[in-house]
Amino acid sequence: PFGSERVRSRDLILVEGFLDCLSLHAAGQDNVVALGGAALTEEQIETLSTARIHSLTLNLDYDGPDGVGEKALLQALDRIAGAPFSVYIVNPADMVDNGNVTDKVDPDLYVRTHGIDGYNELIAKAVKGPVYRAQRILAAYDLTTDRGRDDAIREILEYLGKLSSELDREDVLRATAAATGYTEGALAATLDEIAQREAGDRTARELRRALDHAQGQLSRPDNDARKVADEVLGQLLDLRRQNATDGPAEFSVDTILESIRTADEGRLSGWRPLDDLGVRFHPAELAVLGARTGHGKTTALLCLLLNWLEAYPEERFVFFSYELPPEAVLLKLASALTRRYASDGWTYYEIRDWLQGRERANHFGNPASLDQAFDFLRACEERLAVVYRPGWSVTELAAHAHGLAAQGEPPGGILVDYLQLIGPPDGHYDRRDIEVSQVARHLKALAVGLSCPVVSAAQIGRQAAQQAERIPPGDFDDRTVQEAIRRRRPQLHHLREGGSEQEADLVVGLLNYRADYLEDRGNGPADRDLPGPFEMLVLKNRYGPLGTARMVLEGPTGTLRELEVGEEWYE
Repeated sequence: PFGSERVRSRDLILVEGFLDCLSLHAAGQDNVVALGGAALTEEQIETLSTARIHSLTLNLDYDGPDGVGEKALLQALDRIAGAPFSVYIVNPADMVDNGNVTDKVDPDLYVRTHGIDGYNELIAKAVKGPVYRAQRILAAYDLTTDRGRDDAIREILEYLGKLSSELDREDVLRATAAATGYTEGALAATLDEIAQREAGDRTARELRRALDHAQGQLSRPDNDARKVADEVLGQLLDLRRQNATDGPAEFSVDTILESIRTADEGRLSGWRPLDDLGVRFHPAELAVLGARTGHGKTTALLCLLLNWLEAYPEERFVFFSYELPPEAVLLKLASALTRRYASDGWTYYEIRDWLQGRERANHFGNPASLDQAFDFLRACEERLAVVYRPGWSVTELAAHAHGLAAQGEPPGGILVDYLQLIGPPDGHYDRRDIEVSQVARHLKALAVGLSCPVVSAAQIGRQAAQQAERIPPGDFDDRTVQEAIRRRRPQLHHLREGGSEQEADLVVGLLNYRADYLEDRGNGPADRDLPGPFEMLVLKNRYGPLGTARMVLEGPTGTLRELEVGEEWYE
């Protein structure tokens, strides 16, 4: 391309004309090269491919939605699809002022009318080339009809076959899924099926050719059968090597860096002490909240669900309950919400008695906070699914989750209560920990398949506390009592005994101080309903440090919250 000898940057801008290139160079944009015409040639592609550049941004002339420039841009994207660098484009419509798509404009005119700063702002809005190409393909079909969607997907899959970057393929699949309603998993499976079928056809053709050649050699009167056999064996071994699928993937620094730059930052928990530790719930990952019985596994999951419903109002979430029916889930969510809306929140039992018209010795809470809680949950009906099927195996759970995703956008998160209650996949297992490990493995696969975080509660056996020393006599807030409870904190090996630790990307152990105290004491004192210290211990975190988030649990309303102003942690 024209101007290549002046370029020192590995991030290039490609324009059409020489004048465009010279004008941009004069304005200080020295990473610009020119095609010298509307078409990107094979020779130019080869030159760019061997130049070890990082990215190429196409900024071709714009002469209307059906002009030569738009067609040249689409042809360039098709020709450069397999290039070993990232491709971006300046959306032609962004070059047009006042939305008049019939105007004609080129980089030279744009920099003269908007200045170099305006041009840099234009370049900053560049979009991924493969995504733009996919959107143009999809725009050419009527996606409201089955035939239109099928034809569009067929062309998309053909385009995917040209792309060499796995990241580009994932982006195109994501854009196609959003436009057509099909899941990324279904599209990827279709693509794999097509690729396997084409590979099988190629192998069959090569095999027939080798056998036909061998038969022709054997039919000759002076044939050497041993020589023919050796030749056929060599051809068969070549075919086997060509079709091997277990080789290592190519290591590419730029591909990995690009994946890091464009990675989803993950879901925040909504609790600042935990978020400040760097904890994120990432797509395609499994997180486990582990605790002993009565230490707040379900409460933590439900409060996390409420945090996400409030923080991500455009996302859908799925809550799989193996213990609580939907009625109980609804009342617990409402109870926690009333505490968020008022200082005297409603308990689970108060809400139930209120709805059933029962009298209570003590007064009910403020009806306004309860109405507000139910109004919020009604507003979430379209983006919250509560599934109560205690007999389902993990295979049935995953199938249902994929089915829900097929009805719209993939969920923003899946929460499961809890791991040990889920039936394992079909098969024979010698030990219980193997069953649990298989369940966790399938939940991890579900997270990957739907590209969303899956968060599951998990139970830690009572022996974790039994192995620690007993809590000494004393009141709950005695220092020796608090220190003894801290020594009973859950550890990663406690979860490992349950068979799920290895599959999880994030493990958070839960310690409810008041529950531990009352469990050790037997019949608890009258302050069992008071707010109590609650720890969320980050025991495993692939993308951040370990640490402890100090929280407060209010048992009556099932509220897990941060410390309030003036509130102190037991030391």
